[in-house]
Amino acid sequence: MRAILTSFGSGGNTQPVLALALRLRKQGHHVTLAMQPKDVSRSKRMGFEFIPLQEAVSVNGKPQRDLLAEMVQDPSKFRSLEHMNTVGENQASAMPEIFKRLSAATREADVLVSMANMPVGRMVHEITGIPFIAFHTFYLTGSESELGKEGTPVFREITSMYVNRFREELGLPPLNDPMTRNGDSPDLTLFAISRHVVPRPENWPPHYHMPGYFFLDEDNWEPDSALVSFIESGAPPVVISFGSIPYHDPDAVTELLVEAIRLSGHRAIIQKGNSGLGRKTLSRDILAVDYVPHSWLFQRASCVVHHAGSGTTAAAIRAGVPSVCIPHLFDQPVWARLAHGLGCAGEPIRFSQLSPELLSSAIVDEINNSDHRKAVAALGEKVRSERGVERACQLIEELMEKKTSEM
Repeated sequence: MRAILTSFGSGGNTQPVLALALRLRKQGHHVTLAMQPKDVSRSKRMGFEFIPLQEAVSVNGKPQRDLLAEMVQDPSKFRSLEHMNTVGENQASAMPEIFKRLSAATREADVLVSMANMPVGRMVHEITGIPFIAFHTFYLTGSESELGKEGTPVFREITSMYVNRFREELGLPPLNDPMTRNGDSPDLTLFAISRHVVPRPENWPPHYHMPGYFFLDEDNWEPDSALVSFIESGAPPVVISFGSIPYHDPDAVTELLVEAIRLSGHRAIIQKGNSGLGRKTLSRDILAVDYVPHSWLFQRASCVVHHAGSGTTAAAIRAGVPSVCIPHLFDQPVWARLAHGLGCAGEPIRFSQLSPELLSSAIVDEINNSDHRKAVAALGEKVRSERGVERACQLIEELMEKKTSEM
């Protein structure tokens, strides 16, 4: 089987694709990745053929990263028609070239596997007829997106407008919600989520499956000596990981984190990610690190302070370590509430409300909360027992065998 796997966005969107790609290859299938240029070096290190997709261009002098940083700074912009219109125009600028490259790639492929929040994937399927599998990394109920309940009708309205404008150019009918529900496949839609975290809704159609998280395990990764020495030199540290969240002033955010750690009396590791954190001189009790797999780092933490992205929340649960959730935007408040409701984290703290005192208190409370530690340890054991990537691969193979037999 020759498969094209595609996604668009942050590391939380890239990691599950790489995990599935590795599993498909292990099963003897040929995999080509189609993602943003930022993912090319990592993908090629893993030995995959790579098709770079068009980046969203700057609109009115504002690159996509700056638009997101504005939403982090002022969450009301997520509900602003003017701001989201600029975001939509920015994303729409990349669609024609992405469609062109994906369409060309599928001529030599048997199946296209695409994240559902990348609407071009379904368009390629509709135009070319290539078998299409969609997958989600965020939580959907049976009828609507929990992301929509977070107060984003403007987001859906704007993205639908721009997506449908391009669909019309291709001669395709409009969709009500092409970035979430209408991005699904009519044959197989996978939710890379654990049923122990989100129970499977009873009203889902039979071609919707929740096999478990798609964790990327990098068995060949080795920590550097400075990281190992820091971890072994004292009590398990607090790990702070905000992924690729963009900030207008990352140094100011770093100062807030450093002061919170000082007040808490604990040690900490700050993952720099793509957010620019940890560039300033830190105290001897805080270590700033570049890329370190969550699967290695989180299990060595006393607690994890994170933005409640779907992948980071899953990694903290898998490690059996309690969280302090600081949602910034998009679906992060949903995952923060779920983690809290499952007893794996304290009350979420909105980034816009964050202060050194509030964060310090939350860290101390979470480290000392034996009930949360027991709950996340038990849930982590269940999540680790799932084999989400293996089951997803099996479902893809079963679908393709069916398609072949019908030809």
